[in-house]
Amino acid sequence: MAMLGWVGLGWVAALAGVLAVGPVQAKVTRLEITSKQPYGSFRGGEYVRWEGRVVGELAPAAGVIPGLEVAGRNAAGMVEYSA
Repeated sequence: MAMLGWVGLGWVAALAGVLAVGPVQAKVTRLEITSKQPYGSFRGGEYVRWEGRVVGELAPAAGVIPGLEVAGRNAAGMVEYSA
């Protein structure tokens, strides 16, 4: 676990969750950057922390995500999400 670290372990867990659920058709439609702040200087250069929101849409697939079939739809018949 020392090589993987907590961030890597989180990504592995998220990927395992996605693969266990099955295929879901989704796409990101917009990326909103709300702020950019200097994070520090490192050997590789200057790092900047970006904060924002991801907006996208999912194809409503019956039985894959609980409750998705009753969610509101946009004009294209897709379910919108943001994170």
